[in-house]
Order: sequence, then C-alpha cells, then structure tokens
Amino acid sequence: MDAQAREHTAQDRERTQLRTDGDRLGRSVVTRTAMFAVAILLLELGFIASYAGALHAPVANRVPVAAVAPASAFDDLAAELHKADAPVQLQSAPATRSATNELRTGQVFAVIVVEPVQLQLLVASASGAAIVPEVQAVFSGVAAAAHVPLKVRDVAPLPAANARGLVQFYFVVGLVIGGYLLSVVLGLGGGMTPGTLRRGVRRLGVLALYSVVSAVLALLIVDQGFGYQSGHVAGLAALLVFSVGAFTMALNAAFGLIGTWLVIILFVILGNPSAGGAWPNILLATPWRQFGPWLSNGAGLDATRSILFLGSYDVRTPVLVLVGYALAGVVGVMLMSHQGRPLVSLTAEPSKTELAGLDA
Repeated sequence: MDAQAREHTAQDRERTQLRTDGDRLGRSVVTRTAMFAVAILLLELGFIASYAGALHAPVANRVPVAAVAPASAFDDLAAELHKADAPVQLQSAPATRSATNELRTGQVFAVIVVEPVQLQLLVASASGAAIVPEVQAVFSGVAAAAHVPLKVRDVAPLPAANARGLVQFYFVVGLVIGGYLLSVVLGLGGGMTPGTLRRGVRRLGVLALYSVVSAVLALLIVDQGFGYQSGHVAGLAALLVFSVGAFTMALNAAFGLIGTWLVIILFVILGNPSAGGAWPNILLATPWRQFGPWLSNGAGLDATRSILFLGSYDVRTPVLVLVGYALAGVVGVMLMSHQGRPLVSLTAEPSKTELAGLDA
C-alpha cells in the first residue's frame, strides 16, 4: 500500500507540474501574442498618421522662383507678386542659363524671364509635376495685369504616358520593398545574426546578386513592358536595393526582430510619404520635408528623376546618401557576424536554425 501511495503521489506531483508548466506556457504565449498585436497596431497607426501628416495639405508656400530681369523690372514684378499675395519667393538670377541650371537642380521650381514684349516662364515637370499648374496660374495673372502674353516652356517634361511622374515613385518603392524583404527572409530562415563572418559575407553576396537581378527585371517592366520610362538607371536601381537590404540586414543582426520593426518604421512609415510621389519636397509638411531626402526612398527617387529627366544635375548628393546606407549596412553586418549574436533580442538564445547553421 505504501508503495502504491507513493506512486500515486509522484504521479499527482507530475500532473500538477505539467499543469503548472502548461499554464506558464499559455500565459507566455498570450503575453507575447498581445505584445505583437500591440506592436502591429502601432505600426499600422503610424503608417496612416505618417501619410496623412506628410500629404494632408500639399499647398505651395514660398516656392522659390528665379527671375531674370533688369533691376527696375524685378522690383515691379516683386511688388505685383506681393500685392497678389502669391505663394512664391522671388530671387534674382543674372542670366537665363544659370537660372535654368538652378531649375534643373531643384534650387528653384520655376524661372520667369522678363522680356520687352512678353514674359517667359520656364518650368520642370520632372522635378514635381504638381507644382507647375500653381506657378503657371500665378504668372498668368501677372502677365494679364501687365497686358503681355505669357510663354511657358517645360525644360524637363515628363512622358505623356507618365504625366505626373508617379511611375518613378512606385518604381523606387518596389525596389525598397524588395531590398528589405529579402534581408528579413534571409534572417528568418537562417537566424537574424549570421553566426560567422563567412555567413555574413555569403548573405551579402546573395543580396548583391538579387539587387542586380531585381533592378534589371524592374527596368524591363517599366521600360520595355509598359514604356513608361527609358534611361540608364540600372546601376542606381541595384544600388538602391543593395543599400536598403544591407542596412536592413545590419539592423536585424544587431536587434533581431526589433530591427525588422525599425526597418518598417524607417523605410515604410517614414520613407514612403516623405519621398513625396507626385509632390515635390517643398510641398510636404514638416518634418517630412526635412528628413525625406536623407532616407533611401527620397534619395532614390531624386536620383532616378535626375538621371532620367534632369541631365543628372545634382545626382551626386542622393547617390552618396545611398552609398552611405550601403556602407553602414556592410560594416554593421560584418561586425555583428564577428560577434555572433545580436545586441538586443526578444529571445534569450539564438534560434535553432541559427545554431544549425541553416544560413543563406
């Protein structure tokens, strides 16, 4: 009897322990599920808030316009614009050629040339098609008040099949998505932090190959497939994919799943609306207007438009931004690969796949 009692007591303790462990596991699953749900909800609301905040009122205000005119004519024009409360900021330019260069580089968004018998307005639709009608309306009023004709010339027109320039925006968005998704998938399949330098180099090599292939195929779609754009931006497209992917890989290696959330915040919630789409940067709200050109999305869009439509004027700055992300990503991946585990992670131990070496 004593032996049977001891056996029953041991079984009861085992059942009790199993129930306790099950309760703990259940509470852990519920807690983690709730945390993920809240995090996803915050990302969703952040996405909505960022787009609404950046693009809720794309209204021209103090748009820089270069004026090529004698001093007296410049003063008269400035007074007329002030009287009409026009949303432009007039600045003097010595010659049409230099003013046109400023227009192509985005320093100004229009050039008004005062001639004896007419006003000539130079615009660049490729720099921001949405702003052209507003600027044209302002100077149409000025010309009507002066009883002279207004001649409008677009020095950087967009193709008729892409009159608002949105193809380049979605082209860049697609490349950005491809870059960070590949890096996330590689991390999920083989551990967010590569276990060795060899794995880190191998993973970057996969990303580099993917960048070239995806850039070529994307260009075939928008160029040969639909005929929406034509130009030599394959190298830029590959650089954009690699820069986003390498930076994502570094964040994932350093912070695990938290790094993926940071990437979504950086390149989706903040990056897409701050790139502007059909609206030039000057029409965006603060602070999207300020940080947009320094994210990969905005830099990629600026460089693409510059190469395709603006004669590669001022393409160096956005390209350097992309190179900076790429270098930071490569260095980060190498450092974390050498360390072998993330700086911060939601899990205490490396994943089984990472331990098993199932790495790209």
